[in-house]
Amino acid sequence: MLAQTCFGPGTRSCVFERFQNNIDDARAIFDSIKESFDDDPHFWLQRGSLELEYGELSLAGTYLLAAESLAPDDWMIQTSKGYWTLKRACVSSDPKERDPLWKEGEGILRDVVTTHGGDTYYPYQIIGSQTVAFLRAVRTGKQRQTMIQSAIQIVADGLARFPKNRDLLAVAQRLERVRVGLDG
Repeated sequence: MLAQTCFGPGTRSCVFERFQNNIDDARAIFDSIKESFDDDPHFWLQRGSLELEYGELSLAGTYLLAAESLAPDDWMIQTSKGYWTLKRACVSSDPKERDPLWKEGEGILRDVVTTHGGDTYYPYQIIGSQTVAFLRAVRTGKQRQTMIQSAIQIVADGLARFPKNRDLLAVAQRLERVRVGLDG
């Protein structure tokens, strides 16, 4: 399938790197081919992932939810949806919104780890990196330590499956710095 080739795994970073200095060009390309791929969930996944990388959370949500409506059980879509949900939690200043978003996003990603954790390091890395971001902004005390330990454990599980993955190694080091109080 052409769409899987164009919008399959690995495309997110390729598109982001190519257009990192000009999201308008990337959007124009997506707009120009939209009609050909309108019913392809991975087209919407990649479009949403691009917006997510740029921090455009509202647009990212629109496209990721469109992808999910076409393929609700696709683990790659669920991974990006979990990432989007955690990022929304990280930017929220309202604990009544922030905490449920965190719980939802982490739950989505832990489900992906359970079902597809051997296929990709990415959900492990997302949980670790977003925990660092979340804790920098909003957490103190015992809950902070519980979250750090939980993230350290999930990243350690990821490293057991992907021992040489640089992204996981880097997030493990960042989590350890947060744990000992040198970061965040």
